[in-house]
Parts: sequence; C-alpha cells; structure tokens
Amino acid sequence: MLDLFTEARPQWSPEELMKELGYTRPTLYRYLKSLKDSGFVMPTRGGRFALGPRVVEMDYLSRRSDPLIAAATPHLERLSAAHPCTALVVRWYGEKMLCVASIASVVNPVSTLIASGLNVPNGIVLDPSGNVYIADTVNNAIKKWTASSGVVSTLVSGLNGPNNVALDATGNVYFSDSNNNAIKKWTASTQAVSTLISSIALPKGLVLDSSGNIYYIERNTQSIKKWSASNQQVSTVATGQSESFIILGAWDSDPDQHVISYLAPVAQKLINKKAGEEVELETDSGVHRYSVDAIEAAPLPASAAVTPVETTTA
Repeated sequence: MLDLFTEARPQWSPEELMKELGYTRPTLYRYLKSLKDSGFVMPTRGGRFALGPRVVEMDYLSRRSDPLIAAATPHLERLSAAHPCTALVVRWYGEKMLCVASIASVVNPVSTLIASGLNVPNGIVLDPSGNVYIADTVNNAIKKWTASSGVVSTLVSGLNGPNNVALDATGNVYFSDSNNNAIKKWTASTQAVSTLISSIALPKGLVLDSSGNIYYIERNTQSIKKWSASNQQVSTVATGQSESFIILGAWDSDPDQHVISYLAPVAQKLINKKAGEEVELETDSGVHRYSVDAIEAAPLPASAAVTPVETTTA
C-alpha cells in the first residue's frame, strides 16, 4: 500500500485504495488503521490519506546511519568549499537516481538588491532580463531595479497605495492602484499610464494570462474578477459559495459526494459548531473562513450516524 504514495499522487481515499489494491473494505480499513496507528499514514482533508510522520523519522534515521553519507561528507565539504556549487551524493534506487546528501557552497544565498529607498514594497515581478519591478506601496510608486546596473528608477509616481504588479511579453507593466480603486497600465513604448479598470472595491492580487486578460481580487465583495482584453469587460469568476458536508464514521468517506470521516481535519473543525458560528478551514488554496449556515439530518438510514453541515465562504 505504501508504494502507491508517489510525488505524482501523494494522497489516496479509502475508496481509491480499495479499487487499486482489490481489497475488501474490512481488509483495507484494518491495514489503514494499523498504518495510521504506527504513523506511516495520516488522515488529510476530505477523508484522504497521505504518508505520515513515521516516514520522515525513518528517513532521518536512515541518513544518520548510512555509511555512504558518512564516507562522502568530507568530500562534499571539500568540493563545496573549493567551488561555487552544491555538492551531491546520489545512489541508484530501483530505476531512479536518488540524492541522499548535499552541501551548498553558500549557506545563505540571499543577497540584498535594494537596501534603502523603499517603503513597504508589496508585490514584485521579474522580466526575462532579470530586471525587477516593485510596487512601492507607501511611497505610492512603481519602481524598477535594473539588473545590469543595479540602479533603481521610478516608472510611475503619484499613485495611492499600489500593491501588485504584473508584466506582459512586451514589457508593459500592470498594477493595482488600490486606494484609488483602479487597475492601471504603464506602456513601455510611450511611458504613459492608462486606467484599464476603475470603481473597484479595493483591488488586491493581480495576474495576467498569455492572452492579456487580467484576474484580480475585489476584497470588499470577496470575489475574483476577470478583465477581458478582447472587449475590456469585467466579469465575476468566483465568489462566496455554499458547500455541504455529510460527516460519517471513521472509515466512511466519499469526497466527490462531500461525505467525509469525522476524523478528517475539516470534520474536526465543524463538529460541535452551531449555525451562525464561523470556522477557518485549510484547503489546497490556503486558509479560508466559513460561516455555518445550517445543521440538519441527512436523508440516510437511521442506523448511520450523520452530521451534515452547510457552510458559506465568508
């Protein structure tokens, strides 16, 4: 079972494991319980399972006791001291080349590009030449650090709380002029500034796709918007949505049908909550706040212990 957990597929649901391995439900649950109790797997969001902390511990112990690493460490130290590099020790593992140890020449590879002159920089973007564009929020400006000279220049001034920047293939700079409730564009060929979108309720976050469409967050409405380059129209991509969960026993889950085990992190957060209360849930896209709309009996057999919870993104 442990061999199924890979970089491409790090999590599995009980139903997926049963289908892949051909186990009956009682057999699979018995194996999962044994692996969970010993720390080799752990429950994750949505009633799924991932490799557990015991695997990390065994990796640490393996590296501490590996004679290859012990013999190679002095050579890694010598190589990394003599050359600007990361020295590696690798070994064959099946059909894979596995790195088992490494030492880098530079302990802290972070260097300071701009030491002064900025005031709460909030958002940067890098162009193909290595130049850096910065939203200098409190100084109300968009600035550029030129890689070839290390010089910082001001592209746009007189803004009001710019907080994000994006760049297209021709070097034009797009940015949120947050407190002016607008998204603007600095055109590289003319150095002129134009307003693309106005009357935005506190724009935050800015992404440009390959077609020139702009995606941004409108904080006051808790929504994600899209500005279409083809017609200059703004549409809503996503907003607060309702979602229902059915909470069942330890080994019952069907994430596609919103059925989750009471042991799942989401269920643990929701259990004992009352309608009207709020809860923070961690999803693949980050931590989000939900409000509990209702708790009611699900249309399942009376023998099933069920706690359905409906939530709405705050």
